[in-house]
Amino acid sequence: MTSEKAFGLLSGVIKSRKDRKLELKYKEILYLDDASYHNTVIDDDETVRFQFTLNCQEINCLVDSKTGEVKEGNPTLVESCYYVIELKLNPEPIVDILGHPWTITIVERTGVVQQLI
Repeated sequence: MTSEKAFGLLSGVIKSRKDRKLELKYKEILYLDDASYHNTVIDDDETVRFQFTLNCQEINCLVDSKTGEVKEGNPTLVESCYYVIELKLNPEPIVDILGHPWTITIVERTGVVQQLI
């Protein structure tokens, strides 16, 4: 489950691409490392958020969904980056449906470095 803020951010990116009739040229991530603990944020006695990072390599290239013509990015440029994922306990968990009591509150792409091949 995602919070409204995290869901809004991710769905906004997807909606923007669809509205502009763009899609990712390569939908698979080239490399994805195991998640590693990054930080803990204690807001108050009842709210604790855990942050994890995912190291990955991907090609960030958008193409026209009809013609396949490159519109943004570069189809041969590999980028190394980190995704910061933040979780907190959901005050109203739906464990029987989701299988866990956590809510994703932040998804942020950071530390982007172009890779030389």
